[in-house]
Amino acid sequence: MNMFIHLVDDASAGGGTSIYDALDEGVNSLLEFRKKHPSTILRIIALTDGEDNSSKIKPEEIARRIVANRIILDSFVVSHDSVGLKTITHASGGRCYCPEDLISGMKLFEIETILSVAARDMPLNNSKMEVKDVKIDLEAIKNKPFDTEGL
Repeated sequence: MNMFIHLVDDASAGGGTSIYDALDEGVNSLLEFRKKHPSTILRIIALTDGEDNSSKIKPEEIARRIVANRIILDSFVVSHDSVGLKTITHASGGRCYCPEDLISGMKLFEIETILSVAARDMPLNNSKMEVKDVKIDLEAIKNKPFDTEGL
């Protein structure tokens, strides 16, 4: 935990942010993991400094892949400009937080429903849909606010 806090404190924004491409890589890794452990709840936790500005994959496509494969995306951002990631997070049934400071952010990781998605009041279904069959209206959920549980 101390190393994590040190790394976060020393982090600085700079260069391009390819959040959607990183999520795509995460989905690929989790799908490989699911082959060996089919009953596992799949989850991506994203810690980021801002909005995507250099991905090749489109937000609609990565949202469809995440939802179709029943992956929960939880995100922790340090910028209120992270609307795209927040929207995809909510589409997945996950939670998106934008804590005001490091102390508030670290306290989030003491909350049971953040530590374990099994503790959340939501259905956990590991069946897979075809990506092409998933319809997500990102515009309709774009203005949903950041989550505040535990802040």
